[in-house]
Amino acid sequence: MNVQQKEHLVWIRKLSLAERSEMVLSACRTASLIEQSRLAGGLAPARRAPWPVSVLALLKRHASNAQ
Repeated sequence: MNVQQKEHLVWIRKLSLAERSEMVLSACRTASLIEQSRLAGGLAPARRAPWPVSVLALLKRHASNAQ
């Protein structure tokens, strides 16, 4: 991780939960608009990469803690 990435990570960690949520929602909306534009332009749907094993493990851990 370079210095710029570390500084960005520090900045993100200082955001409130609401601010982080807005960033995630904005990213999802943007991805949706890009996909709609691709389809409207006659391009094939984007191929989605599978989630990394580390992300799946994190989600499973949080799901088990919530039960």
